[in-house]
Amino acid sequence: MCKVQSTDNELVARFLKGDETSLQSLIQRHEKKVYTSIYLLVKDRDQADDIFQETFIKVIFLAYAQERGYVVIESRIMSLNVKFKGYPIYPFKSIP
Repeated sequence: MCKVQSTDNELVARFLKGDETSLQSLIQRHEKKVYTSIYLLVKDRDQADDIFQETFIKVIFLAYAQERGYVVIESRIMSLNVKFKGYPIYPFKSIP
């Protein structure tokens, strides 16, 4: 039997209804790409760990702030992770 994977928006909606495992699933889904992107910018594991945590905290706040609780998670995560620690904000697609 094939299990259908929840979308990011579905995971956020379930988290906002109290399902903490959906947040864990969301973090695990994006962990490698987000952490690697952060680490390549700061080149320091401790600082990358801090920024990674701050990024997902910010995502949670954004989700709560949305009227319906839906956000486009991947694009928000990829733009937020460079916002911290004085790095400029710009989409990763435009970085050479």
